[in-house]
Amino acid sequence: MSKKTQYINLIRSGNNIKIINRIFEKNQLIDSSSSVYLLNNGILNNDAYFKLKALLNKTEHTYISAIYENLDQKVIALEDINEDDNYKSINLDLRQKIVAKKFDITNYIANYNIDIDYLFSPYSILFFKYLQNPKEETLNIVILNNIAYAMVIGKNNKVECSYIFQLTPFDAVEKSEFYSNEIEEQKLYDEIYFLELNTNIKDFIEKYYNNHQNFIQQINLFYDIKQLKDEQIKMISEELMIQIKYEKMEIDDILFELSSHKGYHIQNLVTPMK
Repeated sequence: MSKKTQYINLIRSGNNIKIINRIFEKNQLIDSSSSVYLLNNGILNNDAYFKLKALLNKTEHTYISAIYENLDQKVIALEDINEDDNYKSINLDLRQKIVAKKFDITNYIANYNIDIDYLFSPYSILFFKYLQNPKEETLNIVILNNIAYAMVIGKNNKVECSYIFQLTPFDAVEKSEFYSNEIEEQKLYDEIYFLELNTNIKDFIEKYYNNHQNFIQQINLFYDIKQLKDEQIKMISEELMIQIKYEKMEIDDILFELSSHKGYHIQNLVTPMK
């Protein structure tokens, strides 16, 4: 009797959690499904929890993956690592590591109230996407739930520096007293989003140039949910005098690749439960 293997991805989107599963038999996809549930103050609600339990009971060999969305993590060259028991460091590749606080990781996965087998940094996802079409001297940014994870990749695919910045969430605009209708609220949010993103990118590039001699040749800006119009991207590009590639990132596909292939397991921030 052949063994079935199931991979479940938990992907946050605002106040929702998307549960995506794929079941394989003899390396062939035989079943898949996707469902969305509301989060309860960032924690899985009962419906989402029962859905996960049902999926777990369906297939014995199941692996659950999630993304570690936290502001306190960074990419550091191997030679610059200082051993500290309070921090977890995992290989991005053989020359550089992702570093994050152990306490924060433990608290983060506790919100799921279920065993997580694979927890990947957004930097792992961003680096995977970059390597699909590598171009040196680029600023690479992925935006997940109003948090932007950025890193400059230089010669030989080496990460020169990494940086994280937050953008104002729509909820904050919605709760403001500036406007009382949804259309005006959305317009205000779009303006704030554009201005904050533009300002943060400019500030980051300025700081980078203060410490590095190499020029950034291109900006790769990846999103899960599209917020900017083509003309806005053009405005940022012309102001910075740098070409910008604005592209959707298939988070679910990348998370599946990271969790299902052993070569990427060195980037796992937790110890698999199975």
